[in-house]
Amino acid sequence: MNGGAQGLISGQDILILGGGDWDLCPREPDLVEVLVQAGNRVLCLESPGMRRPELHLHDLRRILFRLGRARRGMRSAGLATWVIAPLTLPFPDSPLARRINTWIQKRAVGRAMKQLGMTRPIVWVAGPIFEPLLDTLQASIVVYDCFDEWTAFPGVDGQLFGRLETQAIRRSHLVLAASTPLLEAKRPLCADIRLLRNGVHEERFRGPLPPEPADLAAIPHPRLGYAGNIYGRLDLEALGRVADARPDWSIVLLGLVRSPVDELARRPNVHVLGHRPKDRVPTYLRHLDLGLVTHRRDPLTDRQDPTKIYEYLAAGLPVVASDLEGLDAFAPWVRIVSVADDLVPAIADELASDDDPRRGARRAEAARHGWTARAVELSSFLREALARAADPTR
Repeated sequence: MNGGAQGLISGQDILILGGGDWDLCPREPDLVEVLVQAGNRVLCLESPGMRRPELHLHDLRRILFRLGRARRGMRSAGLATWVIAPLTLPFPDSPLARRINTWIQKRAVGRAMKQLGMTRPIVWVAGPIFEPLLDTLQASIVVYDCFDEWTAFPGVDGQLFGRLETQAIRRSHLVLAASTPLLEAKRPLCADIRLLRNGVHEERFRGPLPPEPADLAAIPHPRLGYAGNIYGRLDLEALGRVADARPDWSIVLLGLVRSPVDELARRPNVHVLGHRPKDRVPTYLRHLDLGLVTHRRDPLTDRQDPTKIYEYLAAGLPVVASDLEGLDAFAPWVRIVSVADDLVPAIADELASDDDPRRGARRAEAARHGWTARAVELSSFLREALARAADPTR
């Protein structure tokens, strides 16, 4: 329980029960990058999936991808970071499949920890599907990280996930929430829940403007960008109305395509570039003119803390977003509007009023939300939880 540089915890082994594929997880890799540099070690068990696969190309590709990862065994994911993805049954709503998966995961984690010499790690739970596994682990403390409203995800069994999450929260020594709406929603389950918002590697957005990516070069300005997974929460119809109303604007979509976009993409001023590696995203954003968060409003989107907003601000971009509950904290820096009525005039106004001083102010705001600062907050919470676990009378 030593203190690292800048208040970072060090000397800890951390087992992360991940919220998705490691390369695509929304915040664990960013926090881990800071923590391992301070002298901690991390083992991540990738999520087995939160819903049954469906008969379409995306799910088939994912199954083949997971088969390949399972065959590779434990792999390095950078400094003092290892990832395992054992092959499990893709039926999270089946009690039998969950029992079999728990047995498989227990064996895989045990082998990996023995190989790495890990004992009694901090167990970081980033998804309720792992709740049955907690009984099998010898943890110093259990941390439940509530960074999304899992019960509202499309295709999942909301009642099952609500029950598993309730059990995971109640057996945790520390519970984190990524947004104020999430914190308030989960407070009845845990009075001592802590707010830990998302952040940004703002240093990756500094310096001279890098060369323009080749696939952006032919796209006219102004470029309105959306950077994130492209699926049900994104209001494709609203983007279509913007594209139709202003054919002189270019809409650029960066991210994994998980919903049909053919109807939107048929427009000549809509450009679906797809997924780009995380370390390339800053370059793309710095060559855009405005950032969009045009999400449909539902319990999932209302309770999010979108990482993309921090990235847009770090790039200096004006931001126009849907009127979601969780975005209230961004109100001084983000134009929050109804996508049904105000999207086009709001974008036009933000583009017209943008200038270098405003871009500098946005970058300064983003610098307050760096992942290092978030890891320092997390370190403080972890020290408290470890101390309470060591001395329950505290």
